[in-house]
Amino acid sequence: MITPRVIVSSWLAVAAGVLLLAVVMWDVVTTVFGPSMGSDPLTRGWERLLAPLARRLRTHRPALVWVGPMFAAVTTPSWLGLLWFAWALEFQPAGSVVTPDGRDADDWVQAYFAGYSLVTLGNGEFQPGSALWQAMSVVAAASGLILITLGLGYLVALVAAAIQRHATAARIHGWGRLRSTWSWRRGTGGT
Repeated sequence: MITPRVIVSSWLAVAAGVLLLAVVMWDVVTTVFGPSMGSDPLTRGWERLLAPLARRLRTHRPALVWVGPMFAAVTTPSWLGLLWFAWALEFQPAGSVVTPDGRDADDWVQAYFAGYSLVTLGNGEFQPGSALWQAMSVVAAASGLILITLGLGYLVALVAAAIQRHATAARIHGWGRLRSTWSWRRGTGGT
């Protein structure tokens, strides 16, 4: 039975979902497009969690090189997980998702619907309950597409920068070895 209490709690969930969607998308955009602006709350939170680990590993160079990839591996999936949770909150009101036989879906089905709406437009197993929820599922699919595209672009850019850094370090190291060899041949003792 739908009571005023259920209606209020459903719409509070929707409001919380809208807020979480805004925070996640802001974090994605500022992290991917605005490195000079710094990252925003979510990414900075992961940085704060990993910073003590990086400080402890400072003397263990082989382990320290994994802090950056760990951070990258945590960031994009956390964005996707939080976006999924936000959309699961969005689809909480009664009638937002219906089963094939026309009944209201339970909470787990609504979360499942939100998840597959993020990565596709669904398989038709469960359907939005009205035109409003159909539009919301399209927006969910678009936000998922945007997030996955930007997240993968972010990871590719990080990998490309790491490869470039490694290549530059190898080149500089090679120049140092060449200079040492040249100095030794000239009789300056290899310095």
